[in-house]
Parts: sequence; C-alpha cells; structure tokens
Amino acid sequence: FRGQGCGHRRTIDAGAQPGTLLRYSGEEISDLPVSKSVHLLGFSDLIGALRLVESAPTEIVVLGIQPEVIGWGTELTAKIDAALVTLVECAIGQVARWQAEIAAEAGDDLQSELAGLQLAAAEESWYW
Repeated sequence: FRGQGCGHRRTIDAGAQPGTLLRYSGEEISDLPVSKSVHLLGFSDLIGALRLVESAPTEIVVLGIQPEVIGWGTELTAKIDAALVTLVECAIGQVARWQAEIAAEAGDDLQSELAGLQLAAAEESWYW
C-alpha cells in the first residue's frame, strides 16, 4: 500500500451540481459509497482496508468538482474549467495547513527545513 504509514492524504473527487466545489473530511469520508464487488474497489474501500490494518491517515480530505459530463473526451467543459483554478488553490491551501500543523508540532528545526523545501519547490515551479 502506498498509503500505509501516511499521516495525511489528499485526494481529488466530487458530487453535486456541475462545477460545484466540494470538500469531504472526517466522518464524511465514511459516508462515501463503497463497492458491491471485489472487482470494482474504490476510494472508500481503500480507506476501510487501511483502517483494518491500522494504517489509515490521521486526516483525510477529499476535494473535488462535480463533473458536467461523464464520458470520453479530451477537454473540460466550461463550468469545470472555470472551477479548476479554485480547486487547485483549495488543495494547495490544505497542504499548507498541514505543513503548518506539522511544523508547529515539530518545532523550529523542522520549520527551517520546511522553509528550505518550499524555496526549492518555488524555484522548480516552472517544471509543473
């Protein structure tokens, strides 16, 4: 399992009016649908399995945009495209909150290390 031993996990998913941004966390994650077949295991099934082996992240946040069209295609619809920037900003904000929490728990040594990593990431941002 790639998710084993992680304290936090960020995943993107959704469900509402097309273009609607959603955020699920805590017990809301437990309410997500599960598969009725072992051949079609989904996100909820993965989290359930991680909980069984006591390796589930301490906090899970699911962010998403409700799709307008579910099918084959090569381009986003206008509603989804318009919401995408906000979704990415929300995901970056969530990761920043987690970084702040971890840094606060770890103390000054980790804070300076995180600052160095953030600087390195900013310098490499052209790559994305």
